[in-house]
Amino acid sequence: MPVTTFDRAPRALPAMPLAAPLSLRLSPHLFRVGLGLLLLVLLVAALRWQQPMLNQLQVEGRFQRVTPESVRRVSAMRLAQGFFSVDLAQIRQDVAELPWVQRARVERVWPAGVLIRVWEREPFARWNDAALLDTQSASFTPEADDLQDPKLATLPRLGGTPGNEKLVSDTYRQMADALAGSPLALAGLQLDARGEWTAQTRRGIELRLGPGNAADKLPVLRGALPAALGERLGEVAYVDLRYTNGFAIGWAARNRTDAAGSAASSPGRASARSATDNGGL
Repeated sequence: MPVTTFDRAPRALPAMPLAAPLSLRLSPHLFRVGLGLLLLVLLVAALRWQQPMLNQLQVEGRFQRVTPESVRRVSAMRLAQGFFSVDLAQIRQDVAELPWVQRARVERVWPAGVLIRVWEREPFARWNDAALLDTQSASFTPEADDLQDPKLATLPRLGGTPGNEKLVSDTYRQMADALAGSPLALAGLQLDARGEWTAQTRRGIELRLGPGNAADKLPVLRGALPAALGERLGEVAYVDLRYTNGFAIGWAARNRTDAAGSAASSPGRASARSATDNGGL
């Protein structure tokens, strides 16, 4: 079958008188700068049009909570680009938003790969109701199923308003170290919106520490309080230390029942203090 080809013939232009030659002289410095810019533009254009496409992802790290698959999943959309145009900073940000990721580093691997290094968070304590604190005192919220892990149930229970994570965790560390091995060893510490501190011991006793520096109560907690309670420590529900001199005791509900029975059987005998009565010491 014949093929007809149409070539667009050039149109003749009217003759123009030749102008006198223009003399333009560039300094060697400007010439080098211009040449450098030209080479840079040509290089960028060449890379954009001839860069290899990514075809390999490497994920590196010591994983316990994070999975390589979760890292691949959050970075997959960003990896559908060329080797030079891929946005490494955005991939790092996407990976760092995974709850258990403390930080991430992303690198190109020649000729067509990306390497993602991941550092996991190490949990230090429970934080409020649904969050955790890592060893750097940063709070994060894991999946609800993660919080059911028995290993996390044994962590200290800390709490406070946003921005006070480091203050609460540092204060807990100081007090927990000072009371370790004592009858009042700590299991938790909270700072409420009014600036009031409350702690819990491993035996379930609530310590009402009040405002200010909670660690200022350590001399009483290590000396006068255990000495005053003696063998009755197991009967205590709470200790109120918001007094300038001394403290008050709230007895457990069991004592109230015992006291009522004792008073009924022995009308002439004084009843013991109940949970609603404070024994000032």
